[in-house]
Amino acid sequence: MSTPRVSRLRFEHHHNGLGLDTCRPRLSWSFETSPSTVSSWVQTCYEVEVTFSDTDDTQIFAIKSEESVLVPWPARQLQSRESASVRVRVYGKSLEQDSPILESSPWSTPAKVETALLDTNDFKANFITSAERIGPHGPLRPIRFHKEFTLPQDTMTITRARLYITSLGVFEAAINGQRVGDEVLAPGWTSYNHRLIYRIYDVTSLLLPGEKNIISAGRLGFKGGKRLRYGDELGLFAQLGIQDAAGKVSWDLVSDDTWSCTTSHIITSEIYDGHVLDMNHKPMDPLGTRILPRPSDQVVAPDIPPVLVTETIPCKRVFRSQRGKTILDFGQNLVGKLFIPSPPTEKDKYITFRHAEVMEDGELGTRPLRDAKFCDTIIGSGETLPDWSPKFTFQGFRYVEVEGWPGDGPSPDDVQALVLHTDMERRGFFECSNPYVNQPHKNIVSPMRGNFLSLPKDCPQRDERLGWTGDLQVFCPTATHLYDTLGILSNWLQDVSSEQLEEGKGGIPPLVCLNASSSNWPHMAQAIWDDVTVLAPDALFRYSSDKYLLERQFESMHAWLERGVDRAQDGLWNPDEWQLADWLDPSAPPEDPGNGRTDNILVANAYLVHTTLVFSKLCSVLEKTELATKYAQDGERLKALFQRRYITAEDNLMSTSQTGLGLAIRFDLYPENEEQRKTVGEALDHLVRTAQDNMP
Repeated sequence: MSTPRVSRLRFEHHHNGLGLDTCRPRLSWSFETSPSTVSSWVQTCYEVEVTFSDTDDTQIFAIKSEESVLVPWPARQLQSRESASVRVRVYGKSLEQDSPILESSPWSTPAKVETALLDTNDFKANFITSAERIGPHGPLRPIRFHKEFTLPQDTMTITRARLYITSLGVFEAAINGQRVGDEVLAPGWTSYNHRLIYRIYDVTSLLLPGEKNIISAGRLGFKGGKRLRYGDELGLFAQLGIQDAAGKVSWDLVSDDTWSCTTSHIITSEIYDGHVLDMNHKPMDPLGTRILPRPSDQVVAPDIPPVLVTETIPCKRVFRSQRGKTILDFGQNLVGKLFIPSPPTEKDKYITFRHAEVMEDGELGTRPLRDAKFCDTIIGSGETLPDWSPKFTFQGFRYVEVEGWPGDGPSPDDVQALVLHTDMERRGFFECSNPYVNQPHKNIVSPMRGNFLSLPKDCPQRDERLGWTGDLQVFCPTATHLYDTLGILSNWLQDVSSEQLEEGKGGIPPLVCLNASSSNWPHMAQAIWDDVTVLAPDALFRYSSDKYLLERQFESMHAWLERGVDRAQDGLWNPDEWQLADWLDPSAPPEDPGNGRTDNILVANAYLVHTTLVFSKLCSVLEKTELATKYAQDGERLKALFQRRYITAEDNLMSTSQTGLGLAIRFDLYPENEEQRKTVGEALDHLVRTAQDNMP
């Protein structure tokens, strides 16, 4: 009988090891078994082999441990931009044998790890922008920055070349006409007032030693809610580093005021109103650039995976609306953009593509989009446009209305849809013998992918598409079951914490993160939404066992319960303050979506009891014993207050709705009495059955 094989060796929570922002990356691995694998096998120790790429120095470390998730880095710390190759093998035993004999697995496949720019002095490039403002007020016109260069003679043999790049907005880069990477909407949306992500690309194969090279980057502002929320200047940071065989950085190309910039065929492009491309546009003469002041926020390597094209969906049919409009139908709602290999054009004629998720009264249903135009446009030149797909935007749609297509219009073979979302690995699956149960599961998976695009959004279509904290708080356990969300959600929680802990915020998190919401929303404490500070880290910890994540979020969790909650004298929620609570209860009137069947303060207090007790458990995990005891006692005291206030002597909850009863059961708010629990269970069962009987 054999030992399981070590597989999927990885570092931190990254899919690959390029560009880690730590000098001691933690390791994790999985196991693969076969029919010959010994039964009831457990790991007892492991060995880690580390080969430093710059010196070929190999070291082996033996560790006695059963752990295989986020184990400590055993070797010396890595330096900035240093790489290493790592292998792991494990020893174990069978629990079924009286005298187990330790045996090793084969060495795992080597995994590469390479650090990012770890020291402040490593950042040599500048943020640059156009020396002159391009375009009128309103959406900022995309700018193409470029630089010609020749590699020095001593870099004729390139061992390793890396491009470190970010922008005040989003970018797409190319070297010698070849696109760098396959990421969409890079570098991703963060709380720009606190953190700005840079991306790291292996560009070794794109450079031409001894010849002229050209690097270019197209730029556009990434907007949320209000335009120019984070400033009105586009900016680029780019640093191309060449390393020799010894790992020494032999040459750096940096963005500075020797670069040039100009316009492109893209007139505008943004996530709400779409993309406009003018094939007739002649780029203006190159302009100079100027160096911008370095942003006050941190420039950091990413924890979050990139947004990628993950699937191509063919057009299922083309039909006419009641008014004779040409409609493309992709057969399903998706989040992404169109791809047309060769759209025909006519001189100065417009082809427009308007997107929507539904048809209403036989026409494209744009009513739910509110102020979002949701329209991509090509202004033709009379020539065929090769491989057109809108840049720097995305849409949520099933149907597309096409106007201006020459001739009889497009056929299904002419158009495809590219599905976009953050690159997450699928983790959990469900299937049973009942197709009516399977379908709702599928209906959850697809929208989740579309809404996890750089950050967890509420929707992919209308003039919102923002990270509402309440939505994620409720959905987080499901999300972590379906996909590996550690990268995107731990990154987003850092932004929640940064905006919550700003001076003057009183420990209250934003309702929307990133906070691009309308100023009409007051900054006030809200149960459920603000409880994301505790409940989302808890869900991620239960999935990952990553204590570091809890340590990083601890100040945010503690600040919410200690300072943020608006309490009455007894410690429960202040009953005089308005709560979103059971927002969008189907029974609530459309003009007042917060006026549901369940008392708002009951909902808020149910969550407060639950969140307090969860925080106590997380304090125990972090070995903060005094705080764990304090909040455990406080949670039990609040639970007793909840029971006295909301549960009658006959064991009935005073707010007998599905929401109220469901929260009381889920959060264990009933006393330790089987009869009471049976009573509430029967009451909820009755409500569900009654609701089913009344369904049309």
